[in-house]
Amino acid sequence: MSGDKIPADLQEAREFTEKHLAEAVASLETIRLGLLRLTTGAGSVESLTTDLAAAAEVGDEIDRLMDGMGDVELLLRPT
Repeated sequence: MSGDKIPADLQEAREFTEKHLAEAVASLETIRLGLLRLTTGAGSVESLTTDLAAAAEVGDEIDRLMDGMGDVELLLRPT
């Protein structure tokens, strides 16, 4: 299906999801780099803890969005 055939609301939802996926991937990459720095002695536990907390917030937001999307799908199902 080409981009011009996707309804606007689905395209918006797709872009929104892609944005959150990119945020999650960036958070995981930050954690990975923090772990590498920590193992080489160049990083600190405090900075890694901060990175983990930020990643947890992104994960929590994604969980809330997924729950909300599930609720909307249930409401939109034909009866």
